[in-house]
Amino acid sequence: MGRRLSYSKLIDIWVEELTSPNLTDLPDQFYRMADSFIADLRKEANIQEGILKIMLTRQAEICEELVDEISKLRALKKFVLLMSKNLPMESIPESERKHLRSIFEHRKGLLRSEGGGPDLVQVIFKKSIPSIVGIDLRVYGPFRDGDVALIPRKNAVALESKGYVEVVD
Repeated sequence: MGRRLSYSKLIDIWVEELTSPNLTDLPDQFYRMADSFIADLRKEANIQEGILKIMLTRQAEICEELVDEISKLRALKKFVLLMSKNLPMESIPESERKHLRSIFEHRKGLLRSEGGGPDLVQVIFKKSIPSIVGIDLRVYGPFRDGDVALIPRKNAVALESKGYVEVVD
């Protein structure tokens, strides 16, 4: 990735992080680059009018959500890695520990609410993939070509965009 981000590159990074069981490689300056890109979108939105202003503002909001999701996914993957190696939670930076606490509190809330599960969809796998951590923090898979499964909609959309599944819904 060059020194600049784009909307589509940010989506690609999110999809890759969402669908990969491992931490993806990000440049050291990824979060600074993302903040700069989002700030530029907001500046441009502030000088525009009408539909263009609305579109740029929404694009900046979506980018913020994507960066937050990337950070949460990375924190969760680091947590799983540390726990598998029996390392202390303090090995994870405080900013990521905050994400983990938030994720775990959200998960507890889902379990307490009636019908609090994720929005699941049926998919057919077109390619084999290793296990993935779903948006609901559950492990799904591994899957082989031709397998049919129920997985969270967000994961299904990401996997479909990479050509791994066909959503049957």
